[in-house]
Amino acid sequence: MAKSASQPVALNPDTLTPATPAEFLTRGWLYYARGNYKSAEEDFRKVLETNADDPEALYALGLNLLAAGRSQEAVEVFEKASAAAGAIDDHVRASMIQRLIKGHINRIRTGNWNLDR
Repeated sequence: MAKSASQPVALNPDTLTPATPAEFLTRGWLYYARGNYKSAEEDFRKVLETNADDPEALYALGLNLLAAGRSQEAVEVFEKASAAAGAIDDHVRASMIQRLIKGHINRIRTGNWNLDR
């Protein structure tokens, strides 16, 4: 059965050749979604070479490290991402990201999201 024009096409990260930090971030998310944590980490770190305080790249790297079973490293990166998120101009977005990060850190440390703490 042929796909209709309205169905999204899944991008294969192996076919992409990123040139900008945004493109590396996109490809990193694609690798992450496919469970290729090694390649995702490489792309997220490539973004951080350009801007070490990029909150989205730090958050993505933290999630990736967590998924790869590297919880303690993830906590360190999440803490850096939380500090960097304070610089996001959209205060609602910054607050949401910081809350998610807090939840991940709490879950790693205590097994519970504890978002009210």
